[in-house]
Amino acid sequence: MNRTIRLISNSFARFAIVGCSNTIVDFAVFTILREMFSVYYLWCQAAGYTFGTLNSFFLNKKWTFESKTSSFQTSIQFGKFIFVNLVSLGVSLIGLRLLSGHWHLNVYIAKVAVTAISQLVNYSGYRFWVFGKRHSAAVTAIY
Repeated sequence: MNRTIRLISNSFARFAIVGCSNTIVDFAVFTILREMFSVYYLWCQAAGYTFGTLNSFFLNKKWTFESKTSSFQTSIQFGKFIFVNLVSLGVSLIGLRLLSGHWHLNVYIAKVAVTAISQLVNYSGYRFWVFGKRHSAAVTAIY
């Protein structure tokens, strides 16, 4: 049981590091496009978010969850990954609307709260569905 807890905490720490990396990639792409090429800010946001998401997929696959799959399986994982991110985006939008729009919580405090919830959705989706095969086998091997 201790080994399972270490496995989860290790992958969660790596997940957090990858998240910081994604933010840096997102911000760098946004800033370069905006400041060097004068691209419209919404296009910059879309590009930054896209590159951050791609960075997230590859680092989470290879490092956080150490998933080793064929090209076909990787394509399936990528589709699942995008689906989890869309669900997470939906959760964050609904949460933000509830906390800030209906309950009148400060929008920045609400954003921090929904970001934390969204990251839990992402981590759970990635660990147990997108990249879960290897870890479920590892957990089974422990028992």
